[in-house]
Amino acid sequence: MLCSGRSYASIRKYVEQLELTEKNNFAASFNGCLVHNTNSGEIVHNLKLPAPTALEIIEHLKTFDGVDPVMYRDIYDIVAYTKRTWADMYIKTCGATPTYLDDFSTITEDSIYKIIALGDNAILKGVEKYYDSIPNKPFATSFTGVYLFEFFNPNANKGVAVQKVCDLLGLNMSEVIAVGDSDNDISMIKAAGLGVAMQNAGDNVKAHADYITELDCPNFGVKEVIEKFILNR
Repeated sequence: MLCSGRSYASIRKYVEQLELTEKNNFAASFNGCLVHNTNSGEIVHNLKLPAPTALEIIEHLKTFDGVDPVMYRDIYDIVAYTKRTWADMYIKTCGATPTYLDDFSTITEDSIYKIIALGDNAILKGVEKYYDSIPNKPFATSFTGVYLFEFFNPNANKGVAVQKVCDLLGLNMSEVIAVGDSDNDISMIKAAGLGVAMQNAGDNVKAHADYITELDCPNFGVKEVIEKFILNR
């Protein structure tokens, strides 16, 4: 099962490359907000952020110089402000169809999937610090990359998404191996029977892992996990 912070449009090609489209295969996207049955296309888990909350976040992000916000209204539809450098760079790689607006308040949807604040990491650390200081906020946040800080439904995370699939398949979380390297992987690493952090993961991710790979993600770290814990080589 693939679990990603990206949109389903962005990860679909990896689902197909790995041939994860047979019966009882699933993929989680948008940090666990959305889970697809990759064989039937059925959506089995769907958590969104109310549009008024999203628009409040967008308005406040305007106060941070150098931050470009983008918003996913749907799986294939991303909204961005016109002529923004960070947003334009991201859109080229995300696999979604962009809609450019001068005013996000014109959107008509009742809810959206997530907001991404794009910018220099030092600036985004300031964004993170501000939002971390807000108690009982009606949304969750997470870094999903050096230049990406995200906002999404507070009840969504990868751990919850994996639990949903386990429930559908009649499995226990103790039977799950979860492998990750980013902040948004921590929930599933903690929830799984065996939580694995890649060698290239940050210390905050490694702190929650039962096992840390010797190899990093680009150099077959996942292969190491499969051989060690599934094939018992």
